[in-house]
Amino acid sequence: MPPRPLVRVAFLFAVFLIASRAHAGVIEFRTLREETNEPIKTRVVLQDKEGRYIRPVVYESVVGAHSHHFYSRGVIRHYMTPGREYSIAVDRGIHWIPRENTFVLEATAASVTTLLRPFADLRVKDWLSGDLDLDVPFHNADLVLGSADLYVGCRVYDATGQVKVPESERGIHKIPHEPVAISGNDWRFQNFNVLHPLPTMTLDETPFRATELPHLKRAKDLAGWVDVTNPENVDAVVAAGLGWVDSVRGIGPHRDRREAWPEERALTRFEAYYRLLDCGFEIPISAGSMAGELTLEPTDRVGSSRVYVRHPQSFSYGGFFKALKRGNAWATNGPVLIMGVNGKDTGRRIKVGLGGKIRISVGARSPRPLSRIEVLYNGVVAATVPISATADLSFKDFDLPAERGGWLAARCFEASPSEDGRALFAHTCPTYIQVGPSLQVNRSRAGEMAALIRIREAEIEQDPSLPEAEKAWVREWFPQARARYETLATTGH
Repeated sequence: MPPRPLVRVAFLFAVFLIASRAHAGVIEFRTLREETNEPIKTRVVLQDKEGRYIRPVVYESVVGAHSHHFYSRGVIRHYMTPGREYSIAVDRGIHWIPRENTFVLEATAASVTTLLRPFADLRVKDWLSGDLDLDVPFHNADLVLGSADLYVGCRVYDATGQVKVPESERGIHKIPHEPVAISGNDWRFQNFNVLHPLPTMTLDETPFRATELPHLKRAKDLAGWVDVTNPENVDAVVAAGLGWVDSVRGIGPHRDRREAWPEERALTRFEAYYRLLDCGFEIPISAGSMAGELTLEPTDRVGSSRVYVRHPQSFSYGGFFKALKRGNAWATNGPVLIMGVNGKDTGRRIKVGLGGKIRISVGARSPRPLSRIEVLYNGVVAATVPISATADLSFKDFDLPAERGGWLAARCFEASPSEDGRALFAHTCPTYIQVGPSLQVNRSRAGEMAALIRIREAEIEQDPSLPEAEKAWVREWFPQARARYETLATTGH
């Protein structure tokens, strides 16, 4: 007898659902690529005239109970009340033109088609995008990435022994029949992320207070990728000196996805990256959003900060990171930025005779007006591409004299910040210029880095609250890194 009330409730609910749908219209939402009419994955925000958000009851199409949007694989159906006005907003990441529209559902069956197109079709030039710091659920991660036109996503957990990653989510997952791959057990520390360590990296319950280098050493021993999220920290300088750094986050938040950086703050981050390049370390730039897609905030959008790599071969997760390691890449939170040096992509080492010239090709594009494009030679602005006040596209070829070895890169800024105050900009990976038998190092900069390490060593040694075991690690690794910088400061190589 006890089961009967449950059966009755279920039966009454089914009758109510059928009755409700009898008074509702079935609407089919189609999101298609404008040039081909092919279905594409998108993110959709649907509202009625009173501003209430509407989401289909499809498990994989939503992220959380409090999110206002849903995802579509190109076609999705939903029951809605006829005779009412609705609004729909559809987007597919920062390099597609979003669409908004209103409609009235007048019949019991109808369809709404939204056509999208990219403002710059990067895929045809073999550029693939990745977001190296995501907080999205695993069950529909491929749909979330596809709705932002991303090919690689790194799901990153806060590094604590309390986090338990399900076995089924660990490792790297290639989506069948699609050029999309997702990692499932990456770790976020205070100043670094460790991506795809092999085998699975376990963590201590208590974080280290003096330095995070023990985590990085373990990560490198497990073939992990170390992405520096805060290059301003002295640990980043030490790790670079030890050869443990694989990339530096030049674009994207450091601690919280809601960080809204003005241009001045972005330039400070760049300068911290440049000091490592000045010391002769060939380190590519990266980007990550920390997005979870739980709100409508622009900074909570997957791929709002991303890195593009040139990947002409058959797609693979490993191939993406190999291309990034080569430096054939650029990072952005808005504009498209491409630079070539002597007809070659960034990341290469180019030999030039003393007194020779370097041919630069640089271009930027955005759906919004650009402010400027700058070409940097060893961290100093060597050339600025003039842009009119309303231009959204600019390109220029010119020569630079090869006065000394070092590195070249480009960066660009949009004329106005985003609605939440973020500067919108892009930055390429460096190209390395060799004049003479070897790359030249900024000896003064290397001396500065050695001095920074020495100061931090003394602070740690004099802190009575730090465990002796942590001080022992500092005594081992900090002098090794400092010696490397001192050698660079003395010999230049």
